[in-house]
Amino acid sequence: MNKQGKYIRTKETKLKDSLALKEKWKDENWRNNQIKAIKQGHSKLQTKEKISKLQKKRWLNQASKYKIEQKFNKPINSILHELYWNKKLGLKEISNFLNIPISTVGMWFREFNIKTRSMSDIKKEQYQNPEIKEKMRNSKRRNWANKNYREKQLKAILKGLFKRPTSLEQKMIDFIQKHNLPFKYCGDGSILIGFKNPDFVENNGRKLCIEIANKVKFMHPDGWDIKRIEHFAKYGWKCLVLWEDELKNEDKLLEKIKKIMGSY
Repeated sequence: MNKQGKYIRTKETKLKDSLALKEKWKDENWRNNQIKAIKQGHSKLQTKEKISKLQKKRWLNQASKYKIEQKFNKPINSILHELYWNKKLGLKEISNFLNIPISTVGMWFREFNIKTRSMSDIKKEQYQNPEIKEKMRNSKRRNWANKNYREKQLKAILKGLFKRPTSLEQKMIDFIQKHNLPFKYCGDGSILIGFKNPDFVENNGRKLCIEIANKVKFMHPDGWDIKRIEHFAKYGWKCLVLWEDELKNEDKLLEKIKKIMGSY
């Protein structure tokens, strides 16, 4: 009792009440009477006032827990662990299997400190399932058949492949700005021509593009420049391929760019 004459529950009394309640709950008649009273909105233990929604929910969860334990003849934490980790069921699937709300399943997982799988683990498990794997493949094929989707994905891939602009591309950007040439940088994947990305395009509407290439064989093997020019030509574009050593002589470089601009 406090100074106002109200009864205060200590940790010891709470523990005693909890143990007493668990013992009572084992009595089937008492349990059924409690469940009936809860569904009607009143408790036999609290005849003078209605129980709260939270308390009602707790009592119903306790009833569900007891029924499940009786059905499987196992503690609820063992049942949940087996369904989740051994049978690889998700929370929603466990909810459907035990015929209880998913919020109750989540509450029990927290109550018994049952570890859950990470999203990466769940995705790995899903991908190991042949049916799910086939569905994902079919979905990717359908998406890739869409021209807009394919182009959008290629642009995103090109943007993420390398740090852009490269040192050679930056050198060319500086050169274009210095001589006020009508070209803009697009080597970041912002423009695709037949699903290939040039480094620079003329910004006055004419179909002129420039490619910057280094001497690294695996990136630009023999004949790469000819194939690149032929590819863009199929779409009506004139392409000038500049190798890294050509960027060193600014006078010759300017003359070469002006020549292709005049020949269009």
